[in-house]
Amino acid sequence: MICGALLSSSAAGAFVYDITTPGFRHGRPVTAPTIGGVVIVRVAPGCLVGSTVRLRPTGAFRIVRRVRAKDGGVVVVELKPLKAVPVVLTAERDGRIVGTLRLDISKADL
Repeated sequence: MICGALLSSSAAGAFVYDITTPGFRHGRPVTAPTIGGVVIVRVAPGCLVGSTVRLRPTGAFRIVRRVRAKDGGVVVVELKPLKAVPVVLTAERDGRIVGTLRLDISKADL
């Protein structure tokens, strides 16, 4: 649970990539979704102030859920892969990059 939102009801639990952790370095791209066929990414460290999320290129993932901070920004994003295309997710707040994550989901996991 993050900011009052239940992210997965699975007994196994879903994996959340927290790109806000100081020193987060995920050198290899995410190549498979978690439980439920989604990629879950935390893009803001708290629940008061959220981030803006960009996916480049667009169209390879659909945002199926956003958990919002009190200011309306995004804290957590759940992404459903649509195409097997490398994508970079970037989270920004106040003009500064909070973190980035490379996504490269295989066709077999679509």
